Amino acid sequence: MPAGELNNKNHPIIFIHAGTAYYDSNPEHLEYVLRQAKETNPDSTIYLIGDDKNNKYDFIEHCDIKNYFKDSDVQNFKKIYKHFSRSPYESDLFVFQRWLILRNFVIEKKIDKFLLVDTDIMIFCDIKKEFDKFKDYDFTISFEQSPHCIFFNNQESLIDFCKFFMDIYAGKNDEDYFRIKKHYTDLKISNKLGGNVCDMTFFKLFKSKGYRKIFDTTEIINGSTYDNNINCSFDNKHGYKMRFWVKKIFWINRLPYCELIEGGKKIKFNTLHFPGSNKKYIKKIYYHKQAVSISEVIINFYKRIKNKIKKILTNNYAY
Repeated sequence: MPAGELNNKNHPIIFIHAGTAYYDSNPEHLEYVLRQAKETNPDSTIYLIGDDKNNKYDFIEHCDIKNYFKDSDVQNFKKIYKHFSRSPYESDLFVFQRWLILRNFVIEKKIDKFLLVDTDIMIFCDIKKEFDKFKDYDFTISFEQSPHCIFFNNQESLIDFCKFFMDIYAGKNDEDYFRIKKHYTDLKISNKLGGNVCDMTFFKLFKSKGYRKIFDTTEIINGSTYDNNINCSFDNKHGYKMRFWVKKIFWINRLPYCELIEGGKKIKFNTLHFPGSNKKYIKKIYYHKQAVSISEVIINFYKRIKNKIKKILTNNYAY
């Protein structure tokens, strides 16, 4: 496709979210994530590739994911996919299919430069300005492997990544296939519950191969950074102070800052990431509150004490 035909004007933001047996199509937090993206980027087109249940927000552009499942690559991937994971088969299969869906979507829309964001990410920056930071790279990842917030500077790097994992699963790259399989075997031997083989495994391997220039957004640039996980004190090289079990947020001009453990400097966070059960904090963050309130901590403390007492009494009565 000639470069002149590609659309790089309004730096679109793309979300992908569809319901499965394990995921709600329209969870409460989704609206707050979308509204936050629109409020901080009013001039950007915001796409939600979703299903009928989340086709209800008039301030974004909704695209039916069913239209992209018809593609032969998306359908044929089910035939070659190997499930090296303890997570449910259907959900992990979709994790890979969504990259093919995204590839087909940006090609159809002639979008070359865009931000892909998971639906548990709150955006607190003007992405047009942020793209300037990464202009010398093909795309970004977080903490060496996580694709929850990716700035893509070209279609080709996404197309290359899709070909990379498809070739491995199709048996066209034996060396990396055995490397992926060994990764899963090692995790089983060590009895680790997390990790498994998912898209993060492939992004880490893709980066190690040096096929594309990739930047890690957990680096601090001009006093700001991107959150890897609200639960993690350490994002790559930098440690941040915690408030109970999440990062301590300082709201300055309605923007979130976190304080470095060393030196105490406050760093602006351009995004906050709420994976897993942390999604329950998204609504609070939208209203510029702390994720975990004092009352929650007190309730949690008393629950622990109550459970300990119950356990002691149960053990005593057992005798």
